[in-house]
Amino acid sequence: MSPEGGQGGELTSIMREKETLKYKVKHLWKKAGLPKFLNRFGPKKTPGWITYLCHLEYTTHAPSWRRASNFMIDYHQKSLHWTSWQKAIQKWPQSVWDKLALASAGQEACEIAAIDGTTISRSNPSQHYMNKIGTDLTFARPIQNVIMIDVKRRKFLSWRVRAKPRGEKCDVKYLIKHSPALPELVLMDKGFDSEPLHNYLRERGIYSISPVRKNCKRGRYRKQLRDCFDWTVYWQRNLVECLFSAIKRLFGSHTRARTARTQRAELNSRFIAYNIGAKMITTFYRAPSSVKLIYLFDFSENNMLEEKSIAPDFELLDQNSTKHKLSAYKGKWVLVYFYPKDDTPGCVTEGCAIRDEFDSFKNAGIIVLGVSADTVESHKRFQDKYGLPFPLLSDPTRKVIKQYDADGLIFTRRISYLISPQGKIAKAYAKVYPEGHAKQVLADVTELSA
Repeated sequence: MSPEGGQGGELTSIMREKETLKYKVKHLWKKAGLPKFLNRFGPKKTPGWITYLCHLEYTTHAPSWRRASNFMIDYHQKSLHWTSWQKAIQKWPQSVWDKLALASAGQEACEIAAIDGTTISRSNPSQHYMNKIGTDLTFARPIQNVIMIDVKRRKFLSWRVRAKPRGEKCDVKYLIKHSPALPELVLMDKGFDSEPLHNYLRERGIYSISPVRKNCKRGRYRKQLRDCFDWTVYWQRNLVECLFSAIKRLFGSHTRARTARTQRAELNSRFIAYNIGAKMITTFYRAPSSVKLIYLFDFSENNMLEEKSIAPDFELLDQNSTKHKLSAYKGKWVLVYFYPKDDTPGCVTEGCAIRDEFDSFKNAGIIVLGVSADTVESHKRFQDKYGLPFPLLSDPTRKVIKQYDADGLIFTRRISYLISPQGKIAKAYAKVYPEGHAKQVLADVTELSA
């Protein structure tokens, strides 16, 4: 029988599709945009990705550098002394690890992120052992890791490794800056309860949730979380603990490296190794099919009214208590955009972007209607504060919001519909990015009108 047919052919096909560690590393190196050789001086004989392949083998499988060196000889015909591999990695600057981290995390949009910290012990005796043998010598403190993960994709987005631990909330700005994608929502534990931190995240359009400490009395956002805290959403933060556990079970709960630089290299490699092997690893940690995760912001394109279908008619009051009926605008283009809440960072950005392009909307004959579950009074304050020149419709019963599949777990989903002059849905926007949505709608109307 031909090896390409029957059962044997199927097995061969599966084996061919399986990606080896070598090709994963080579692809990652290319995706990161790193040069072929990293050494500035001396002969350029060993490509950088080969050096990283050796280090990844040391991190994930080999019990020592000698074994990793033997692996490179046996499987890749690359003969170098084990100290050469070790010293080459030790010279890599942090910028190389940052690029590899970004490439391993991917550029996909992030709906919900979780931030937490853990420690990894060094390869030296524990304090318990030191006390047992009766010595007064002190042991070195553990290495601190503060990380941000994508809850939905189970990937490490960014991380901060510190040889000398400090407050975990100090590293949140670093994590946001180095993340390949800004999340819509960040979940944190009580250790991150800080009003300046909430302010920093909200200014960047990121909604943050963390339990407040006992007797909380100060801070606008802390008071909101104290009075209206949703534990159903918050418990998704537990996935970050699952990933910590996976890392320690897969790669060990201590480092073998001695110096701070090599310790950072080893821990960087662990997170990157998990990311590039995430599809294989998450198979073993995936929840049963009966368990459904609840997302605060649902960007599923299947949860939208179908394009070319008739837009459901509605009648709502705007910020001035004026009635607006959708069917009254038949014969004109209408943008109905749903947003979570008045005067929150992402909604301010989206509203102001439409305001800045409003002359273009009028010239194109487009009517703009914003819809949320806020009250008429709240809409009025929001409009006056930012000078929004279009109606903001109030739907406190959420009837229209549900009718247009814009109902989220807590807030209204950030979605939009472009309705044609014939009263049909010309375009459904499941993924709305506040900064560029106005220009995207104008471009689509121009294209559809041509």
